[in-house]
Amino acid sequence: MTWIESIGFCGSVLAVWTYWMREMVPLRIVAVLGCVCFLTYGALIRSYPIIAMEATLLPINAYRLLQLLRDRRFAQAAVAPAGRSGIGP
Repeated sequence: MTWIESIGFCGSVLAVWTYWMREMVPLRIVAVLGCVCFLTYGALIRSYPIIAMEATLLPINAYRLLQLLRDRRFAQAAVAPAGRSGIGP
């Protein structure tokens, strides 16, 4: 196996791994890493279909990851002041 093939296999393992995951943030992180591996692999073997697909999927996964992180941050900010306000038991 060449080092180029190992990059492709790494992307494959990461892609399969995403199907086993239950939590969205880790899933998106692994999906982004898989896209980077496949983009690298596609570029090295000059496979334009792989490059096109991964160049499309990478920004989608990155955008969704940023949305999840933003939503989590907003949820934590909304809960934190309520706990410190002195209202309630």
